[in-house]
Amino acid sequence: MGHVPTQPLDKKNSWLPAIKSAIAKGIFVGFAPQTLYGRLDPFVYRNARLMHQAGVCYLEDMLPEVAYTKLGWALAHSKSLEETKKLMITNVAGEVTKKISPGAFLY
Repeated sequence: MGHVPTQPLDKKNSWLPAIKSAIAKGIFVGFAPQTLYGRLDPFVYRNARLMHQAGVCYLEDMLPEVAYTKLGWALAHSKSLEETKKLMITNVAGEVTKKISPGAFLY
């Protein structure tokens, strides 16, 4: 499903400690969907809930390439992790779609 391993059989393979550590150091960690018409919901799967609790920023339906570019812009315009998160989830140029109509899949 594209989730990162949070509770693998061998605990040393879990990404959760590294993600929590990065966020604790003030590093932005964002999750973007891998699908063209996908939206992330941090409350559907257990791994997603664990990532949400760790402080990961869910980027709704923003494509990974767009998120990467936007992150560069957001980091240049913010001075804190919270400010960066706010900018990343703010729709600036149509990169976040709140609702997709069924017709959008046909074009």
